[in-house]
Amino acid sequence: MQKKSEEAYTDFREMLKNEDIDTVFMTAPDYLHREPVIAAAEAGKHL
Repeated sequence: MQKKSEEAYTDFREMLKNEDIDTVFMTAPDYLHREPVIAAAEAGKHL
């Protein structure tokens, strides 16, 4: 069984550095998607 933990981030770039996170679910308004989606893809995260 995997250990689960919750963390809060104030900067999505810090979250993307976490190797335990492999999937990003974008819930921001459409006009705010570009930068975090590109950064997540470049970090190898599933979207």
